[in-house]
Amino acid sequence: MDTKCLKKIDEFVEELEKEQVYIDYLKYKSIIEKDAQLRESLNNFRREQFESQINHLYGDSSEYDDLIQLQSRHDGLLSEPVINKFLKAELELSDLLKNVFNVIANRINFDLDFLN
Repeated sequence: MDTKCLKKIDEFVEELEKEQVYIDYLKYKSIIEKDAQLRESLNNFRREQFESQINHLYGDSSEYDDLIQLQSRHDGLLSEPVINKFLKAELELSDLLKNVFNVIANRINFDLDFLN
């Protein structure tokens, strides 16, 4: 990749790192990482949530039923304020990154019509 382009990407990432959503994400991630059991529980929840979403995409299960069961299995974890704040920040950061990708893809006329 062109070094000029890489430099621009680095500059852009530096700007992203100043965004409050990224700062919040790192703050809550850091808190969670200090507690190995909490981190493991969160990763299990996230893995199961991801698998549930994939299964739903392939029609292997009911998303609503899976989410109810997932929430029930992880009720204690989800009642932790730091977990809720982390998950909210993670979702907002994911949305930001999705928007960045969409802007880039649209600007360069990258064909994503097959996704519709």
